[in-house]
Amino acid sequence: MQDQDALPVGRHKWLVENNVCNEGKTSSEVLQISGCEEGQFTCDDGKCLNILQRCNNIEECDDVSDEKNCKTIYIDPQKYLKSKPPPSSENVSKLPILLSSDVMVIQDIQEVAQYLELKLKISLKWKDARLAFYNIKPDETMNSLTLNEQLAMWTPTIVFWNTKDQLRTKNDKNTFASVKQEGKGSIIDKETNEDIEVYSGVENTITITRVYSVKFFCEYDMR
Repeated sequence: MQDQDALPVGRHKWLVENNVCNEGKTSSEVLQISGCEEGQFTCDDGKCLNILQRCNNIEECDDVSDEKNCKTIYIDPQKYLKSKPPPSSENVSKLPILLSSDVMVIQDIQEVAQYLELKLKISLKWKDARLAFYNIKPDETMNSLTLNEQLAMWTPTIVFWNTKDQLRTKNDKNTFASVKQEGKGSIIDKETNEDIEVYSGVENTITITRVYSVKFFCEYDMR
């Protein structure tokens, strides 16, 4: 172990001589040696926590390792095609997508010009079987995605046909994305060398929400 002042339990850099995975050369590798039980997280210093305390925005490891590298979504870069929608997990040909709309403000109504301008909040919900989620919590507000995470995945698009230039919904910095924990998690394979609770994309719902200001063309019945 390269850090001679630390105990050998936990996650540390080790000097591996005659490493068969590196053509027999000596290499420095990060290895985890843990005495923690199944369902526990191993801090870098070897301390054990309940896996539910991993990435919960509370620093409970003395070295804060429970709040490091807390990504929510895992995408296989070799298999995931962002340009294609996910397969349906139900006995239907198309992926079910739940849309909800909340009118926040009626900004303008023009009967003669025949348009209606609204400020509205649109939410889209779906499941993506190609994804996996890491350490998500029962409280959905704790499972928000970073901008890079949400831009890396496929998202549905809604077209406002009765608008100028047929405006579309967007997935950008003004979009909030989160995951709702609905299925049960399992501890990732030990070969990953890290304690992570993994949830399947088949069972857990993704939600994206964004506020829009849209001018709709309307035909008013003035009778």
